[in-house]
Amino acid sequence: MNKKWKSVILIILVVVSFTAFKGGSSPKTIEEVINGLTSNPIIMIHEEKTATGSIAFYTRQGEDSLYTDFFRKGIKGWKYIYGGVRGDAKFFADKFGLTYDYSPNIEGTPFPIYFGIIGNSDIARVMVIEKKRGVEKEAKIIHGNNDTRIWLLYMNEFEGSEFEIVGLSSAGEELSRTKDDISPWFAEQKAIKQ
Repeated sequence: MNKKWKSVILIILVVVSFTAFKGGSSPKTIEEVINGLTSNPIIMIHEEKTATGSIAFYTRQGEDSLYTDFFRKGIKGWKYIYGGVRGDAKFFADKFGLTYDYSPNIEGTPFPIYFGIIGNSDIARVMVIEKKRGVEKEAKIIHGNNDTRIWLLYMNEFEGSEFEIVGLSSAGEELSRTKDDISPWFAEQKAIKQ
C-alpha cells in the first residue's frame, strides 16, 4: 500500500508540475504581455528584434504617446524588462521635425539607445553627434505601422552625456537640430547590477 501511494503521489506531482510549467496563460507574443497590463488596446508600430530580446515601439488607442519597452523571451513566454513613454509624441514630432528619447544602459538589454519619431516627411536621415569627441553616427530609420517613422541608434560606441540630434533631407540639408544632455547617465556607463 505504501509503495502504491508513493506512485500515485508521484504521478500527481508530475501532472501538476507539467501543467504549471506548460501553463496555457503564458504570453506568446509581446502584444499579449502589453495588453495584459492595460485595458486600453495598443497599436504596435514596430518590434525591433535584438540578440537579447525585442524592443517594442507602440502607442495606445486614443493617445499621443510613444511607448518603448524591452522584453525578453523565457521558458514561460515574453517578460517585460524595462520601458518608458514619451507623451505628446506626434505633437512634438510635427512641431520640431522629430522627437528624441534615451534609454540608459541596463544589464541584459541592448541599451543604451537613442530613438524617436520623425514627424517631418522631408527628413531622410538622422545623425547623432557626440560632443565629447565629435563622433557622428547615422541612425537607423524604421518605417513602422500606422505610417509612423522611427529613428533608432544603439549607442555602445559613444561616450559622455552631451549630444546633438540632427534631421537631414535626402540632399543633406539640415531640417532639425536639437541638443540633449542625458545626465545623470552617460553613454559609456557600465550596466547596472541588479
